[in-house]
Amino acid sequence: MESEAETVGKRYARWEESLTSLFLRFYAKSLTRPWIDDPSEACSEATYRLSILLAAPVVVVDSMAVAVCRALFPTVFSRLVTFLTFAAGFIVVELIAQSALSDRFSAYASRPDAAKQFDKPRSTGEIAFEICCWASTALYIRILLLALS
Repeated sequence: MESEAETVGKRYARWEESLTSLFLRFYAKSLTRPWIDDPSEACSEATYRLSILLAAPVVVVDSMAVAVCRALFPTVFSRLVTFLTFAAGFIVVELIAQSALSDRFSAYASRPDAAKQFDKPRSTGEIAFEICCWASTALYIRILLLALS
């Protein structure tokens, strides 16, 4: 029977593997775009796309908290304050995600061949993950619109 530390280690390894796989898929797609000139640009674009996906669920939770605060304290949370709070939350979370992912995946800018094997159709799990993340992004926008109304 494995210990709790081994179980956590295996989960973390799966998370790392999934994150790297998703990044390499984005990277492979970015390398094929005609407006991207070199691998470092493709790496930056892939990192940006992945950071948006990873930041979306955190931003949704932040959005719900701001929406609740606006409902409870409407005099304090005017439309402008609500919008600025949403924007600040999104920007801060996105910058943290972008910075962490850039540090993690910057080495791939000099290794575009690593992404070649990921230039293939996605698995069902990867599609489901992307749909959940993009749905979180859509929910964020919907909550923002509700809070501002």
